[in-house]
Amino acid sequence: MKEEVRQERNTFARYAAEFAAKAKHGEEVNEKVLCKRLGIHRPTATKLLCAFDLAGYLGEQDRKGFVWLGDDKTAEVLAARAEELHQEYLPLVERDKDFDAIGYRGYLFGTLIPALKLGITFGSLSVIFLQRKMSVVRERAEEIYDLLGVGGFHGEDDQINTGRKMTAATHADFDRIYVRLESRK
Repeated sequence: MKEEVRQERNTFARYAAEFAAKAKHGEEVNEKVLCKRLGIHRPTATKLLCAFDLAGYLGEQDRKGFVWLGDDKTAEVLAARAEELHQEYLPLVERDKDFDAIGYRGYLFGTLIPALKLGITFGSLSVIFLQRKMSVVRERAEEIYDLLGVGGFHGEDDQINTGRKMTAATHADFDRIYVRLESRK
């Protein structure tokens, strides 16, 4: 029997704000912690963890997970982003066994980092732009767009390309982020 598609009850941005409000600076964060605290599926938790890491909210990684670097200010920032990202998109969830092949590093380096690089290279992003440039379905493009928004990479509206947001990162920012993430083998 075919497993039905599962859907989360909230957006990535709202989950991020909810977690940041509950998290304590210096605590261990991993997929299990996110699943338990937010009541989400593991693939969603992994994607949210990738967005947190891309944004720099996670410190060093050990066997149990990452160290949460966020504080009260982080919670405020993520709550404001959740209000800005008033998308109606609710994440679809892959089956756990299907997502195991991708995993944390695969999603971070195979999806989010290339999407951020596209945004920096072209100066702005939209769901349709990501869909076309990354050759993904609309739902995946919305997911990527939302996760980059959680990470703080959406800037002002693009005045030239309507419907797109300027990317709030430079090539130098990208290089620093990439080196930081790649050094975590």
